[in-house]
Amino acid sequence: MRSFWPWLWGFLGAVLIYRATGRSRGVITDHLEFGRRLFSGDNLYAPYLELKPLHPVYPPSLGLLTAPFSLVDQTLGETAARFAWICVQVLALFVIGLCLRDFLRRVAPRLVLRHLHLILFVTALITLRYILRDTHGGGGNVINLALVLGALKLATGEVGRAVLAGLLLGFSLATKPTGVLMVPLLWLFGQRRAAGLAVLWAGLLLGAALAFHGHGFGPFLRWFDGSVAYASMTDLFADPENGFPRFTWMNQSLRCLVARYLGTVPPGFVVQVPSPFFFQGLGLPHLATAWISRGLGLALLVASGWAVCRHRNDPDAHPFQIANVLCLSLLLSPISWKAHHVALIPAIFLVAAHGFCRPLRHPWPWIFLGAYILVCGLGEQLVGKELKNVQQSLYFTTAGTLALWGITLAWCLRPPRKSVT
Repeated sequence: MRSFWPWLWGFLGAVLIYRATGRSRGVITDHLEFGRRLFSGDNLYAPYLELKPLHPVYPPSLGLLTAPFSLVDQTLGETAARFAWICVQVLALFVIGLCLRDFLRRVAPRLVLRHLHLILFVTALITLRYILRDTHGGGGNVINLALVLGALKLATGEVGRAVLAGLLLGFSLATKPTGVLMVPLLWLFGQRRAAGLAVLWAGLLLGAALAFHGHGFGPFLRWFDGSVAYASMTDLFADPENGFPRFTWMNQSLRCLVARYLGTVPPGFVVQVPSPFFFQGLGLPHLATAWISRGLGLALLVASGWAVCRHRNDPDAHPFQIANVLCLSLLLSPISWKAHHVALIPAIFLVAAHGFCRPLRHPWPWIFLGAYILVCGLGEQLVGKELKNVQQSLYFTTAGTLALWGITLAWCLRPPRKSVT
């Protein structure tokens, strides 16, 4: 049986590579252009292809990640660049698997030899919608998750490597700062050197990107000003500044859920949902929904911080705390698109592990995972575009993230060894 799993993972990796290299579009095309512009000195955020600003939600230092693949594109063609990118994504999934194995060693060591690969397979099956979205389109979210988990593993392992951990997390923050909450988490874990180095490396890498581009702080200020304006919007259905993306049902962040249920959805977005399944929210003013979502976000942040502090010096509690903060990051982020939800992989993995520990006495993990895949994990290819729009307009994915946040929060507050044994 053990010899079966390497063949299965190899086959699945080959399928991902085949699917990704056969595409002619996707976010990878924008990534390649962004990396090219960074070193050519062209305007990073000038319109591209559909005449929309190119990657306005990303800092200039994203180009440090994408530029090597841009070079492959310029020398060997886009197919070769896609192949190289998906290979890195598959490698990132492998790194994530290694980090999850370390999680299992801490919370339920007896399961490592018995059911590790089966738990990983269940996790991959339930999060397949997000993994396929990210790898097929050429996103960088599995790469970012691998960098974050790898940094935490290095910093909190038996032989800590603070410098390398700081570099990995700093590179993650410089290219896509969605993992910013991992810096205070490392600090609370007592890994202050790694946390400080991550911030230092992020600043150095951003400075290097600006130097390579040769246009001073202008590109960074445009991104920063646009990010602040976007995060502070009161009317989420209005047109954002600096070319940031308009509201879309695919954005499953907490503030969009609040605006949808407590506010009023404009007609232009109502027509995107089949009318028998749509109902309006409570009709509160935009300012009210904005402050309610900010208050809820602050409450979640405080609750997670308090839960982490309860067992911050216990390494066996770290997997639950990391999974909880990753869920929190999705909820608090102004943009949480489908592919971003690969960040739920650690939380799903821990729930699945709990199910394998006590499948008879505690069937709730399987009930939860079954419900999750039915209401959140079935994509457009299986349920059709109309039902997908219904699922997104009801914010089932956000509700699932909230549920996973609550489950991992409860585990953070319990004695770690008693929660999954």
